[in-house]
Amino acid sequence: MYANSQQKSKAHHDAAVVSARGERSNQQWLVELTGQRGTTMQAQAHLDLALHLQKKALTYLYVRQSGVPLLNALTREELSQFAQDFAQEAMEKLARDEHALLAKYDQRGKFLSWMTQVLRHMIASELRLSAWKTRHSQPCDDVLAHLPAALPNPERAAMIGHIGDILCAALTQLPGRYRIAFWERVAEGRSAAEVGEMLGISANAVNVLVYRAKMKLREYLAGAGVTAEVLVLFS
Repeated sequence: MYANSQQKSKAHHDAAVVSARGERSNQQWLVELTGQRGTTMQAQAHLDLALHLQKKALTYLYVRQSGVPLLNALTREELSQFAQDFAQEAMEKLARDEHALLAKYDQRGKFLSWMTQVLRHMIASELRLSAWKTRHSQPCDDVLAHLPAALPNPERAAMIGHIGDILCAALTQLPGRYRIAFWERVAEGRSAAEVGEMLGISANAVNVLVYRAKMKLREYLAGAGVTAEVLVLFS
């Protein structure tokens, strides 16, 4: 019992020292975050990392604020809350599946720098997705005006023009991710990998979304009396 008490006292002391200095080696971060030095040290490491990421997130959001409409309208307090939320999401991602994310860290650079990059990637992806959602909620007239120009075949573009109102209604019926995946792959010509990165899913998952979107569009258009020659565009 006395030995356990000494160990706990030492763990508390070590945690206080590390917290006060704000310094850990890459290996220390890995060992402490995964609980190999006890739950007290693990909790302190998680807290220190969360605070670090929150500061980095706030700095990143400040830098991006002027160029992102979503951020431009936020107050300082709201940005700070955003930063806290993003830091929390990053910590949840880190702890998921027994810290499986740490297996991707090759220790070539500083651990804090690597985690900051993970955080920035998360924020950038979320901001891009938010911008996509805004763009994909634009009036159908704007969408349909763009789509024919995106299709290389003039005959197909003409077909789309003839069913504008029906297609517009069909697109609005698609779930958000189906609509985004379909639009970016078919109209914008982005690769499945690019779309997957933005949506936070694999390229194969994007292809599945596009396939399902096409099937749903075919069903809707067929029900609206659209001819087979037009339906082939969504096969």
